Amino acid sequence: MDAVEACVTAGAKVVSMSLGGSGFSQFADQQYKDHYDNDGVLFIAAAGNGGVGSYLYPASYKYVMSVAAVDSDKNKASFSQFNDQVEIAAPGVSVLSTLPDDEYAYWSGTSMATPHVAGVAALVWSHFPDCSNKQIREALIASAQDLGDVGCDNDYGFGLVEARAAYDYLSNRGCGFPVGDTLGGCNQCMECTSTPTSSPTPFVCPGSEKRFKLSLVTDKYGSETSWKVTSPTGGDVISRSGYARYTTYTERHCIQSDACTFEISDSYGDGICCTHGDGSYKIWVDDVEKGTGGDFGSTETIQFCDASPTSPTTVTPTVSPTVPPTVLPTVPPTVPPTPAPVTPTTPPTTPPVSCLTVKIDILTDLYPAETSWTISDQEGNEVASGSGYTQNDKNYIQDQCLESNNVHTFSISDTWGDGICCSYGSGSYQLSLGETTFIEGGDFGSSVEHRFLLLDVDTVMIDHSTCAGEAVNGANNMDDFVKRGAGEKCKGGQHCLSNRCDGNGICE
Repeated sequence: MDAVEACVTAGAKVVSMSLGGSGFSQFADQQYKDHYDNDGVLFIAAAGNGGVGSYLYPASYKYVMSVAAVDSDKNKASFSQFNDQVEIAAPGVSVLSTLPDDEYAYWSGTSMATPHVAGVAALVWSHFPDCSNKQIREALIASAQDLGDVGCDNDYGFGLVEARAAYDYLSNRGCGFPVGDTLGGCNQCMECTSTPTSSPTPFVCPGSEKRFKLSLVTDKYGSETSWKVTSPTGGDVISRSGYARYTTYTERHCIQSDACTFEISDSYGDGICCTHGDGSYKIWVDDVEKGTGGDFGSTETIQFCDASPTSPTTVTPTVSPTVPPTVLPTVPPTVPPTPAPVTPTTPPTTPPVSCLTVKIDILTDLYPAETSWTISDQEGNEVASGSGYTQNDKNYIQDQCLESNNVHTFSISDTWGDGICCSYGSGSYQLSLGETTFIEGGDFGSSVEHRFLLLDVDTVMIDHSTCAGEAVNGANNMDDFVKRGAGEKCKGGQHCLSNRCDGNGICE
């Protein structure tokens, strides 16, 4: 951070960082945020060369652009880190670079890709000096050449950085466009939105309160903007201020029924459009648009209460003339024949498979992408699994219903071969039945296995041990519960794949 501070103090607007490590720092994250938001610095860093999905820092702080590496065919380099914070890609394989004593050599790494992005950022910014760091960032990712899966992905981010495309993007839009919240990675681009997987929860207000919605786009001086809603009886119903520049806000509030006045103010007296950006606002009340604007002086006011509703017109109904009813002749009712009784068909009875819910709790270490696990039944069928973890030091919990009276094997692996505890974090795994944890660990090498047998909600057998040293249902170990095929010996139906054991102790 000392080097970053020195760059900022020297007036740098683009800081390129070909470095990284696995440790997240709350202090460093706050420092990057402060310089990004307050000093307008654009930070660009190497995603990492581990070839795995874990986060490395500073690249994975959301106030820093994370850069992946591609080869000359625009394919992701095998060593390039991949995760949801990767934001953009650049050449990083066999790149000619400088060495001491005026020498040159070809080097590979995301550290080689990062200066490409930093250089493009500085070049484009030099042509559009009025743009903010956030707008330059938006221009780079919005104009990147899409690679890999359509849209942003964990391998390439938004794609390959393109200097000319970024220049054209700003030539067409200028520097007055809004940018969204700082989220990093594939969530960064304001224009790249995905279709929601479910309908949004409707916004509902209690009782007679009204639904108020504001869409606000700030100009270059967002902190000058404030607004309020007032009522004749309650004064200020709601008020807001402290906005960032060039940012879009959507707010929803419940306001009392007699609130009728919206007032927006600019402390400098030049509105939010069009001297220093194309700011604007629009308001809705109960989903009805009530006003819009932006080009005003110090204040602008909208009265949004409708006039008293018009009473509905009373219409006297026309009375039809009375017509004597027509008397129909009486016809004896037809009695339907009694149907013959139908014998109900009894569906074949399939013996239900009893299962018990096991909770699998995985606490990841600093390299979550290295961890995977499976649960297999005694026939070798995989019945549950987990992998592809992206967040370090996080509990991933999965409930799985497993067949009782069936020997299962839980296997957990680490691709690096150092387990999930305790070299790089304090990861762990636990399997629980109800309130009882019956398998746990974390400090292993490449992999470890545990065999277990679920008998009922209170009884689990682990490996070849018995429960509390006592035989369970006449069995001395789990092998007595391994299900057998037709013709094999059995002690009961629970030992047979068919669930049927004949009188001679043979599976049917």
